[in-house]
Amino acid sequence: MYKLMPFLSGNGHLETVLASRLRTSPGFKYDRDLLRLPDGGTVALDFESLKEDLPADAPIIILLPGLTGGSHDTYVKHMVHDARQHGLRAVVFNSRGTSDGPVTTPRFYSASYTGDMRAVVAAVQRRYPRSALLAAGWSLGANILVRYLGEEGSRTPIRCAVSMANPFNLVISDKNFKLGFNRIYDRNLAKSLRDIFRRHAALFDSIGGEYQPELAANCRTIREFDDAITRVSFGWPNVDAYYAGSGSDQSIPSISVPLLCLQAADDPIAPKAAIPLSAMQANPHCMLAITPGGGHLGWCSGPGAPFGAPWADEAALEWFDAGVGGLSKSQKKKQKKKAAAERKKACEGADAGPTTPSGDEGALPASAPDSNGCAHEAAEQNGHAAGAPAPEGISEKKCSKGKKRAVEQSRPPAVPVTDLFPGGVYPEGQRQSYGEDQQWRETGEEQRELERLNFDVINEVRHAAEVHRQVRAYMVDIAKPGIAMFDMCEQLEDCVRRLIVEKGLEAGIAFPTGCSLNYVAAHWTPNAGDKTVLQYDDVMKLDFGTHINGHIIDSAFTVAFNPKYDNLLKAVKDATNTGVREAGIDVRLCDIGAAIQEVMESYEVELDGKTFQVKSIRNLNGHSIGAYQIHAGKSVPIVKGGEATKMEEGDFFAIETFGSTGRGVVHEDLETSHYMKNFNVGKVPLRLPRAKALLATIDRNFGTLAFCKRYLDRLGESKYQMALKNLCDVGIVDPYPPLCDTKGSYVAQYEHTIYLHPTRKEVLSRGSDY
Repeated sequence: MYKLMPFLSGNGHLETVLASRLRTSPGFKYDRDLLRLPDGGTVALDFESLKEDLPADAPIIILLPGLTGGSHDTYVKHMVHDARQHGLRAVVFNSRGTSDGPVTTPRFYSASYTGDMRAVVAAVQRRYPRSALLAAGWSLGANILVRYLGEEGSRTPIRCAVSMANPFNLVISDKNFKLGFNRIYDRNLAKSLRDIFRRHAALFDSIGGEYQPELAANCRTIREFDDAITRVSFGWPNVDAYYAGSGSDQSIPSISVPLLCLQAADDPIAPKAAIPLSAMQANPHCMLAITPGGGHLGWCSGPGAPFGAPWADEAALEWFDAGVGGLSKSQKKKQKKKAAAERKKACEGADAGPTTPSGDEGALPASAPDSNGCAHEAAEQNGHAAGAPAPEGISEKKCSKGKKRAVEQSRPPAVPVTDLFPGGVYPEGQRQSYGEDQQWRETGEEQRELERLNFDVINEVRHAAEVHRQVRAYMVDIAKPGIAMFDMCEQLEDCVRRLIVEKGLEAGIAFPTGCSLNYVAAHWTPNAGDKTVLQYDDVMKLDFGTHINGHIIDSAFTVAFNPKYDNLLKAVKDATNTGVREAGIDVRLCDIGAAIQEVMESYEVELDGKTFQVKSIRNLNGHSIGAYQIHAGKSVPIVKGGEATKMEEGDFFAIETFGSTGRGVVHEDLETSHYMKNFNVGKVPLRLPRAKALLATIDRNFGTLAFCKRYLDRLGESKYQMALKNLCDVGIVDPYPPLCDTKGSYVAQYEHTIYLHPTRKEVLSRGSDY
């Protein structure tokens, strides 16, 4: 139960300031691990430096401090110290540049970006593979945590979590900082931001673009810093769009693990008006507790009152105890006695004098989840037993009698799909019926025999399709504004390799990841050294393929963050589904194109006050697919006219459509990255030894599957440009430059792979997403 301290009288400002300046600090040190991130950045992970007296499978809490805060802050140190007394480890996730952590790229962190949190979760899982993962965040750290939990949904390995003093809505928070005494908090936090920036300002020298290093180095408000650096680094067009799109209030409906949210009614930095009450009430996984006092990260009540551990620590640790079990009663009793003695000793020996907080230090009484209630149930839903979780990468459900159920996918995905389907039979795609004139072409027995003869091939394609679905579900959460395109492609392709268990030409990536932006329609992937970063206003086509024994799944979708593009995406998705619906045995390809164009061009999209008809790109097509052959000879137009050739039983097709706000015609432009060996090329004499060696590498690793320069780099090839040009010049390898509409236009794409069975078609790549 939270009780107001009489001398504070519910004064949020007083409690915030006194707690930040007078709170005692437990006397212990940290051991630091530096975690290198995919984009070259670095975060510091701090573990309490004590003799290891906890079991190897003790649960571990990932702690996310507030803006510019870190492991040195007193509110963080109290949580680390008290967690151990509850039988829990703790690790502090110091965001880039905080708590004297290194900054190795011209990028800090933001309220919207959760990629660093994913990397930290994965790193902690690797270090403690048998431990249940918990998480707690304060202020901005709470916002990032809640956004992460919402994006991950039921896939997160986090068992349960606590959010404290979360601002929730950054638009409201920004306005709140402009009121009265709150402007002092704004200035103090801005000072901490500019101090961090000044230490690393050299990284931003000559960076160009919309960055404003001088403003950042002299900012007087958080808003100025965010406008100068944060929103630019993470791809937002302006600071208002950054704030509108970065709050965690919008993530609450998607949270699928037990989450306790602790807020103070008088919090001057995370105002009560921003709390998403309706969303909390609608989500059974969320519990909200609002205390009548507490200020911002003050909570000078409870066993540590007035200036020891905040009351919120005790509430959070009770929540975690209920969620994962914890120590036995006798162990807790001993630990609490030991903790009291250690706390007294530590606080007496620590410098308890006034300190200047370098971070933002600060709920109805909280009740933790019942050990048989939502925390346990959600843990079961996430594939964990009530005790310690399964080893890293694999989780196994257990029923009440202890029998193992199916292995489940980890987060990030690391479990091979073969392990998820030990029987070796993979999920069927979406069934769609043919028109009446296309049915009953064979007798029932003939149909069954054809199905049996083709089962192995179909099952392999379904295997590839399941890998595709799982990878793209993960990438939807990874592909966010601010991510480097090179890093995104590497993460996607590494995920494919893990899930499909890459093995030469037997299983792997079918072609390079296409991530074409805006007016670029297809065939763009970053080469080494490319610095392109995904922006809020970008329209990205994410087109990648998987294969088993050359049997290919080719499927694509479009990612856009700005809702102004919604109608463009809707048009193209509708057109692709129309093409899938019209496809069938004996259907003329030109008839499918006419149907696609009619649907596509019935849509309009308004962009910046101008209305554009969505046009089918007339010189791009869908295509038939063969073994190790992405384009097997038949083209499916997306406009009227074209081939009168008919589809045939047993064909695989990629039904893909492209809609554009431009001219609806593409041309080759930009630097080439995609290449593919000519499927029909005969023996061609080569004089250049380096070209012969490169061709051997291509034959061995790709055959007639497409590849890109990044793949050659990964194989250790170097100085291959001249040899590659020679192979292209003699027609052995074909280059595939990016295909572009007019600059300033926007192109969207959706694509599915289908198979024509004797009596039905199967949309092999169909998922719950598209």
